[in-house]
Amino acid sequence: MKRDQSFDHLAERYDRLGDKRPRSNIAYLESGILDVTGQYDFVTSSATLHHVADLPAVLRHIRSLVAVGGRAALTDTVSPRPANPRWWLYGGEVRKLARNLIHCNAGAWEIFRLGTGDWLDHRVSDRYLSRAGFEQAYGAVFRGAQFTRVGGQYALVWPRPEITALI
Repeated sequence: MKRDQSFDHLAERYDRLGDKRPRSNIAYLESGILDVTGQYDFVTSSATLHHVADLPAVLRHIRSLVAVGGRAALTDTVSPRPANPRWWLYGGEVRKLARNLIHCNAGAWEIFRLGTGDWLDHRVSDRYLSRAGFEQAYGAVFRGAQFTRVGGQYALVWPRPEITALI
């Protein structure tokens, strides 16, 4: 797949932010999720897990990464519709272009080009869970988790219980 320049720009921006990380006690990893090992006090994912092929396996792996007493915070987009058709997404970009042109946004055409290129192909491939589906899939792995709406996303917060000694 041809890589869009906008992705290169975002990657460069991410790398620049990485150079300014203020905490030496925080581990930053760039890896496939199933390649990550170890135990962490805090594991988070935002707006990414709707892309994985085997969600239950990935959720179980994420749970295994949370240290005793640690937390997982996972958010993702939920929708009553599992996928957005190309025509609907393209229409949204056309409406955004019209708004930007009306407001004399100098970058209107560039925004439209970026929103209708490889990024549109990416968005068409998105597969979402409903809110109930999110609670069912995530709750099956993270028992006792709390769920809440966060903007247009749905979130899970799960504290890994302390291990208690058996008497």
